[in-house]
Amino acid sequence: MLLDVIDVQYLNDYRLIITFENGEKRVVDLKNRLDGPIFEPLKEIDYFKQVSVDKELGTITWPNGADKAPDTLYLIGQPYIDSQLGLDHLLGQHSVSCESPSEPLFSSTIASAMLSS
Repeated sequence: MLLDVIDVQYLNDYRLIITFENGEKRVVDLKNRLDGPIFEPLKEIDYFKQVSVDKELGTITWPNGADKAPDTLYLIGQPYIDSQLGLDHLLGQHSVSCESPSEPLFSSTIASAMLSS
């Protein structure tokens, strides 16, 4: 199954959030996948961040012409779960809010519930 990449966002380190044409988002870590001369410039994080989508190729590219096959990106990617969506799922669709910034984000009760899920 070949799915084109339609969007890319830099996440952190050498990790990207990639959106495929079926709407699925996956987190792809390329830290250990930058082998070969074409990928040498990408080892500089500021250059790595210059990633973009080439709509003709249907994948991600960098200014020097480096790219990665979309099927590889899909296979090595992990499903992306939005932090709020993931938290709602873990807590049974109940939202959590803190009344003041000094309150801890998670109480021991919530932490226990998350660990037992």
